[in-house]
Amino acid sequence: MCFKVIRRDELWCFASMIALICPPLAVMMMTGCGIDFLLNCCLTFLLWIPGFIHAYCIIYCPDHIDPNAKLQMTEAAIRWRARKEAERQAAADQAQGIERL
Repeated sequence: MCFKVIRRDELWCFASMIALICPPLAVMMMTGCGIDFLLNCCLTFLLWIPGFIHAYCIIYCPDHIDPNAKLQMTEAAIRWRARKEAERQAAADQAQGIERL
């Protein structure tokens, strides 16, 4: 049963606590059942510390954040999206002949 999860801001705190006890479970919570989970299982079985370090890298690494999820956006991404939406709206208004003040 493999699945993919969308990371939420609420998960990182809980996952970091879980990583102290069971690093693979924390990685599975953040990324689902995939290559990161399998790699973390191998690292944890070798010694607990490499699995723990890998889990914390997964939890705090911004590469694993879904940029389309609004809960996970940084302020810059929110400003960028708002600017793009304003540009799209202005183009749509201009196509309809409506002027914005």
